[in-house]
Amino acid sequence: MYSIWLLFSDVLKESYINSYQLKESQLVGNRREKEINYDLLQLVMIGIGNYSAKNEDDIIDMMRLLFYERELSPMRRMKKLEEKYDIKVTKEVDAVCNLSTLYVERGVKIGIEKGIEQGIEQGLEKGRQELIVKMLRSGLSKELISSSADIPMEEIERILALENPQ
Repeated sequence: MYSIWLLFSDVLKESYINSYQLKESQLVGNRREKEINYDLLQLVMIGIGNYSAKNEDDIIDMMRLLFYERELSPMRRMKKLEEKYDIKVTKEVDAVCNLSTLYVERGVKIGIEKGIEQGIEQGLEKGRQELIVKMLRSGLSKELISSSADIPMEEIERILALENPQ
C-alpha cells in the first residue's frame, strides 16, 4: 500500500521524489513481528518546487503542470497533458486541473477572513485604549477605571505608558 504526499513550495530550489518505509523498533518487551505483518505501507513524498530544472522527472513535471502552473488556463493545461503525456482529458482530470485554482481561492478567502477578524480585534483594542485615556484625562483615577471597567491595573499602566513615553 502506498501513501503519496505532494508537497508544494515556492522556495524549494530542487524538486524531489523520496520513498520511506516502516521499520520495527521494540519500545517495551522483546517481541519481534515478521516484516510481512507490518511492512505493508510505503510513503512516497513528492516535493514540487516552483522552479523547473532541466532533466526533471516526468512525474514532477506533470504534477507541476496539474497543480502549480496557475497562469495557464485549465484548457491549456489539459491540452499540454494530451500533447506531452498522451493523457486523454476526462471530467476527473478536468477537476484536478481546476483543483489548484480552488486551493488558491480558498486560501485567499481564509486570508481575507482572518484579516478582517484581526482588523476588528485591533480596532476594538484601539477604541478601548482611547476610552481609557479619555477617562484618565477627565480626572478619573486609575483605581476607579480598573474597578468599574474590570480592567487590570497593569493594563491601564501599560496604556498610560504608551500614551506618555518617558
